[in-house]
Amino acid sequence: MQTDSTKVVIDRVLVRLGVCMGLSAVVLHTCIRIEIANARTNGYLPRTDLVHGRLPTWRTAGERTVRDFVERQIAAQRLADAEVDRRNKKINENTENNEILEAGISSAPMAGPPWSLAEQALIDQTLKEARRNSELYDWVSGP
Repeated sequence: MQTDSTKVVIDRVLVRLGVCMGLSAVVLHTCIRIEIANARTNGYLPRTDLVHGRLPTWRTAGERTVRDFVERQIAAQRLADAEVDRRNKKINENTENNEILEAGISSAPMAGPPWSLAEQALIDQTLKEARRNSELYDWVSGP
């Protein structure tokens, strides 16, 4: 036969056990979410990108910033390719005729949209990776 003090002790132990199990479930859920996010970013963690013996600041960017950056890279590559084509055309034809030079410049691809399918795929893939990186950062960095 249990006394009242024994029941109180048992109740306290059960409450504490319940609280510990609840907190363990929250921690387990958080760990699983972090591991899933890490797997989606191709194993970004643990970080190994040391700069001067230290880990650099982990930065995330908004979607518009990432899109603008990738679009500027593509536009710069288009212009560089057009310049190479123009120079090759001039060398191959071995002429000093300004019409050929002007035609090479006027036929250069546009520096901005519309993007080709491959360029749009690159933009979309980069945005997807940035979103995944931001999600992982949000889970790891905490509130």
